[in-house]
Amino acid sequence: MGGQPDAGLGRPGGLIRGRVGRYALQAAIASLHSEADSYAATDWRQVLGLYDELLKVWPTPVVAATAYRAALDLTDNVAEREFLATRLAAVDSGVDSGSGRSS
Repeated sequence: MGGQPDAGLGRPGGLIRGRVGRYALQAAIASLHSEADSYAATDWRQVLGLYDELLKVWPTPVVAATAYRAALDLTDNVAEREFLATRLAAVDSGVDSGSGRSS
């Protein structure tokens, strides 16, 4: 997963064939949410890409606001992973990054 918002869209044997409308895009977004084991495991890049496509076919304020929220969720998710990676690296090196002292 990750990368391009395909979710099977337009590919042979994929979820959607032909013209992609708002209902198909909403279903693909719902599918990504339901397939994720948790909020953190959600493929936010793909969700955001699908919302970008949804905005093209159904440009409403609600869709725009929801796309904005998906972008925030993606940013929060990436920032959290980076913070945790930094903390784990500090623990692995024996330095408590909170105080700057060695363990």
